Amino acid sequence: MFRANGKDSRVFTVNCSVPQGSVLGLLKFISYTDDVTSIFERHCVGHHLFADDKQCYKSVFPSEVNLARDSLRDCVADVRDWCGSRRLQLNSLKSEIIWLGTRHALQKTATADLKLEIGDDVIVVQPASVVRDLGVLLDQELTLKQHVAKVTSGCFYQLRRLKQVRRYVDNDVMAQLVAAFVTSRLDYCNGVLAGLPQCTIAPLQRVHNAAARLVLGLRPSDHTTITSLRQLHWLPVVLRVQYKLCILMHATANNKAPAYLRELVLQTREMASRSSLRSSASNSCHTPDTNQIR
Repeated sequence: MFRANGKDSRVFTVNCSVPQGSVLGLLKFISYTDDVTSIFERHCVGHHLFADDKQCYKSVFPSEVNLARDSLRDCVADVRDWCGSRRLQLNSLKSEIIWLGTRHALQKTATADLKLEIGDDVIVVQPASVVRDLGVLLDQELTLKQHVAKVTSGCFYQLRRLKQVRRYVDNDVMAQLVAAFVTSRLDYCNGVLAGLPQCTIAPLQRVHNAAARLVLGLRPSDHTTITSLRQLHWLPVVLRVQYKLCILMHATANNKAPAYLRELVLQTREMASRSSLRSSASNSCHTPDTNQIR
C-alpha cells in the first residue's frame, strides 16, 4: 500500500522483488523508506538520506553538547526501531559520530561525555576524530589535511603506474590517462577546499605539476611553469576550485541547482536591510557568518 497526498492505495500482494540496480528498484526503495524523515523532524535533527546510508546532525553551543547527545541518541534509537519495522537492520558497527568545531570549542567539551549509546543492548559508539563522507575525509576542525594527504598519496600512486607506460604512448593518450586516473581525483569534491590556506593545498599542486611533467615528457627536475599548464589547458588547483564554485553559483542563479543549494544562497537585493543600497542592483550574493549558520 502506498500513501500520496493523504490518500492510500489499495493493498497489493508482493510475490517477488525487483532486481538490484534497476530503475524501478530505486523508486520502490525510496517509497519504502521515505517516511523515515518524520523521525528526524520529530527530534528536530537535520538529516541527509542516501541509498543505504543516513546522516543526522545537530548544531549547538559547547555548553549544550549533553542536550545534543541525548537528542541524537533518542533519534537514532527511533530510527533503529523504524528499521526493525521495515525488516531492515541498522548496522551499529558502521555507525560513527564526530563532534565538529573550532579547537577552542572542542577544548570546552573535552570533559563531557560525547559517546553515543544505541539501543537497549547499549551499543556504544565512541567519537571519531576523522570520518569519511562521500569519499571526503572530515576531521574535527575541518582542516581537511587528512583528506588532502589521502588524495595526494592516491594520485602519486597512479602517476607511478602511468610512468611505466609513458614510452609507449604519445602526449594526447597520456593526457587522457592522466585525466582519468589523476585529475579526476583532484577535481572530486574540490569545492570543499575553498578558503583553505595555501600550505594545505600545496601538496595537491605538486601532484598537478608532476602530472603536467609526465604528460609533456619533462624530467622530474624540470620546473612546471604557467606556460606548460596553459599548453595543456589546465588551471592551477586553486583556480580549479574557484571554477567549480563558479559553476555551482551559475547553476544556483539559474534555478538549475538542487533546492537545498538554492535555499542557502541569498542575493543582496532580496535582503530587506540592503534593498536600498547600491549593491542591491548587482547580482552579488550575501555571505553569512559561519557563527550564524546553525
